Amino acid sequence: MSEKNYDVLVIGGGPAGLTAAMYASRSGLKTALFEGTSPGGQLNTIVNLENYPGFPDGIGGLELTGKFLEQAERFGTEVLYQGVDSVQKKGDVFKVSSYGMDYISKAVIVATGLTQQLGVTGEDEYLGKGVSYCATCDAPLYRRLDTAIIGGSEFAVEEGLKLASFTKKTYIITTGKELNISDGLKASVEKQENVEVISTTKITGIFGEDSLVTGVKTENLLTREVGEIKLEGVFIYLGKRTPGTKFLDADVSKDDKGYLIVNENFMTSADGLFAIGDVRAASSHQVATAVGDAAACAMYIKKYLLRKK
Repeated sequence: MSEKNYDVLVIGGGPAGLTAAMYASRSGLKTALFEGTSPGGQLNTIVNLENYPGFPDGIGGLELTGKFLEQAERFGTEVLYQGVDSVQKKGDVFKVSSYGMDYISKAVIVATGLTQQLGVTGEDEYLGKGVSYCATCDAPLYRRLDTAIIGGSEFAVEEGLKLASFTKKTYIITTGKELNISDGLKASVEKQENVEVISTTKITGIFGEDSLVTGVKTENLLTREVGEIKLEGVFIYLGKRTPGTKFLDADVSKDDKGYLIVNENFMTSADGLFAIGDVRAASSHQVATAVGDAAACAMYIKKYLLRKK
């Protein structure tokens, strides 16, 4: 297996990861960032971020992600659009394995954030093949196709309406008796001819053919009647939120929910392994604090690596 050497490897391309990569690159450290899907993470799902400094009228999550990415790349960050299989400590260095290649560095920053999963069969199997967690990101891929939004929150429905502007039909499937949204948003849903709300219903499985989603299995929570809906895209806004730490060795200290425990410099129990953003314990789950944590972490790593020479 081939190897590549870096000063810093960042895993996760949300606001924390992109900021850390930008600071590390700007300080002269050879830096690569892994992002398995598209940069931005959950930031991309925010229609208008109103509490991020410097934008009095707010800014769209996708737009802000673009600015983060442009800045990181301008300072020399190598962005690798691929997931990470494992992270292992070998002596005083880390080996990050991805797509048949080993990436070596003395410092690794984990900024993988949270994942939200429905926990049904087919969800993992068809991720990126019809299963998505961001309609804002992927809606153009489903032009004139049938899709479903899973969840009845205000945000899920807003995403559903954006999705419906591209699709042939969009189902909004909710376990509640009605959507938990404002009257104004309800009126918008009712005006949209290609949107159908299915209430008191849960998704019990996702199925497909030739590695692509072809439908979902359903169960009515009142009648217990089971059924299927044929479609090509499933956008999930419901389920359990868990930190993205599956690829890490089990001996890294985590709290009872799986979040990584860090010290005041954002280092985990493994020397040289850092965690920032939503993946770490005691995170405030705010973009502004994720960015601040990332900057402080990257600045500390510069000092840390100088001591290691």
